[in-house]
Amino acid sequence: MAIGTTAATFNLQGSPIPVSVGRARGSESGFDGLVDEFTIYRRALSATEVAAIWAAGASGKCKSFSTPPVITSQPQSQLVDVGSDVNLQVVASGTPPLSYQWQFNGTNLSNAGNISGSGTTNLLVNNVQSNNVGNYRVVVTNTSGSATSSVAALTLRPPAPPHNCCPTDWQMHYCGR
Repeated sequence: MAIGTTAATFNLQGSPIPVSVGRARGSESGFDGLVDEFTIYRRALSATEVAAIWAAGASGKCKSFSTPPVITSQPQSQLVDVGSDVNLQVVASGTPPLSYQWQFNGTNLSNAGNISGSGTTNLLVNNVQSNNVGNYRVVVTNTSGSATSSVAALTLRPPAPPHNCCPTDWQMHYCGR
């Protein structure tokens, strides 16, 4: 039945019988309002089914349309110095609530040591050390499904080579070299 339609014909038990929903065209009597979730059942509903519809109230008996998560902004690989702080971020869409679980080399992370935000959109790795080097990703879930981000590699910048500089003329002259 289309929105705004006030009457429709249904084939009930083999013969077409006009059924009015709301107010029939040309009628001065009847319900003068809006009907939501109009349903004809082929059988009598049980007391439990009627109670569930009644209890649904304004939220309705129809299941809501839910969309699975989609990652719209992937976490990015980073090249950092030892001792740096790293923030890996993800942006996802989908029917709320969305849940986040960051992983390190395929294993779920928890908030411990220098790791925080393991269940959020932002994973923080403070004071990065060599044991933090590896592949990070996040799994985003809701009631409709899940999405896994691409891998963000965390790599340490190689240490700078030692300075092999010669003393200046001033150092040689005044320092006795």
